[in-house]
Amino acid sequence: MNRYLIGPAFCALFALVQPHAVAAKDPVTPSPVSEAELRESIAVMASDDFGGREPGTPGETKTIAYIAKEFSKAGLVGAADAAAGWLAPVDLVETGPGASAFSLASPDDKPRLIGGKALLAKDDGISFYSAAPSREVVFDGIVELGSDDEPATDLADKLVILAAGDDLRTTMAEVTRLAERKPAAVLIAVGDQAAFDRATSWVGRSRTTLASQAEEGKDAITGFVTGDALNAIDQAVGRDARGGFVPTKGTIATRNTVRDYTSYNVIAKLPGRDPASGAVMFTGHWDHLGTCRPEGAPDRICNGAVDNASGIAVLIAVAKRLAQMGPFDRDIYFVATTGEEKGLLGAYALSENPPVPLDRIAVALNIDTIAIAPRDAKVAIIGRGKTDLDPAIEHVAHTLGRSIERSDEANAFIRRQDGWALAQKGVPALMVGGSFSDMKLLEFFLSGDYHGPGDELTDATPLGGAAEDADLHVALGAYFADTETYRAKPKD
Repeated sequence: MNRYLIGPAFCALFALVQPHAVAAKDPVTPSPVSEAELRESIAVMASDDFGGREPGTPGETKTIAYIAKEFSKAGLVGAADAAAGWLAPVDLVETGPGASAFSLASPDDKPRLIGGKALLAKDDGISFYSAAPSREVVFDGIVELGSDDEPATDLADKLVILAAGDDLRTTMAEVTRLAERKPAAVLIAVGDQAAFDRATSWVGRSRTTLASQAEEGKDAITGFVTGDALNAIDQAVGRDARGGFVPTKGTIATRNTVRDYTSYNVIAKLPGRDPASGAVMFTGHWDHLGTCRPEGAPDRICNGAVDNASGIAVLIAVAKRLAQMGPFDRDIYFVATTGEEKGLLGAYALSENPPVPLDRIAVALNIDTIAIAPRDAKVAIIGRGKTDLDPAIEHVAHTLGRSIERSDEANAFIRRQDGWALAQKGVPALMVGGSFSDMKLLEFFLSGDYHGPGDELTDATPLGGAAEDADLHVALGAYFADTETYRAKPKD
């Protein structure tokens, strides 16, 4: 590996990462990542010209072209396919607003009244969506999942009731995961009428899933239900001695408008000297919400400066510096994913069709919402305790003079970011940095500009911590890509 230096704090890292003998190339000392560099990149992607970077729009075309161009300028090669292309297609199905009906069968297979009605629809506090134009399923039993859900619980052909989490996007990602267990439908209990209206408005304008799930019948019909409607169903079905629903059958029918389209992950590679030794992967999602406010609103575009133009700006900056320093032993992949805001869809597509076998990935580091904390923030690990990599992460961070956040508070976000899709496949996947070490700062953003038109690049956008975290990711990439500093354990 080539020796490197990124500011004075990196001096001690020479002892940590020693160069291999590479006669053809002198050691490279890349410059520290600057706030100005990140600002310039964020300004492009978070501009109104990019329209909020919603998949399937002209904003996507501009975004993926910009990212691929920057990766190419850095000296990376396309790694989306055998032809060294940059773009990996992610086929999606978007379901528009439609109608649905829910009914229960009595023992003699006749409709059972629910609160005095044979059919329940949206006006009754229950609404379902599917990735098909029209669909009808018969469920055989109702299963109510809680925090103690066991993977062995049989969900096949069942109506699964799932309590809504604090963040609807996280809950929808959980629905995607549950789809692998082939339930007939997943019904999300959202509480009161106001929460139901918010949920159906958010999903009702469009629900997007991977086409592979729809084609293979993996996408469970998804619905929302108010507490009152759920109580009516509960009374109509009844409970057994253990508190579970009495066995019952029912029918769910949906009718929707559907649009099929293709979005893209951008995949680049810095080839290593010894690809057989494995790979390091960096990920970050390029997408945001696009036009997110109705006509007549003073600002209709959700630009997503922090979420996640900042992460892609860091991904590009890290790629440039590692390319200057390389080649390393291991290949290093840089993946800008689509569809994160729609349920980690690009990351799930990546896990299904990776550019490198998943068991060869030594570590995957996701970069998301990184422009939150100021300089000198502690380093938090999302995924702390979930892999054996914490000591290595802390070692590199300490070498740069960074303090460590020892709590696992940041793990509350583990399912809300792209690394989760890879972790489900056994990849050591983490998020590392300062943005998730100060919960007060993070919650201030999440309860304010997050997912709104206010997430714009301004003079007040804190980029000092993002620049420091970018330098940290450069160091982590160099550490994990070197077979002498990091010897990956054999996979079972």
